[in-house]
Amino acid sequence: MTKYSIKKIKSIGQPTEVMSRRVAEHWSGPMYMRRISPYLTKILLAFNFSPTFVTWLMVFSGWLAAASLLIPGRNGVILALIFAQIQMLFDC
Repeated sequence: MTKYSIKKIKSIGQPTEVMSRRVAEHWSGPMYMRRISPYLTKILLAFNFSPTFVTWLMVFSGWLAAASLLIPGRNGVILALIFAQIQMLFDC
């Protein structure tokens, strides 16, 4: 298990200069994804996932979001929204 606290993860991954930027980030980042991402980071650190692996998880989530749009009806749209949110979470 990682010895990093949520406070330490935030100080490393979300310094003030990153959090104060308003360009190049989806609106969901500052609204709620940045609040959730330190907890996911702690879990990913516990499993010893590399940053490259997390990037590939983000890419795969995006592919799943796109593929979900091939499912007809409301279910495809809902899955696409879920996978797109997961992709943005991995990005944060």
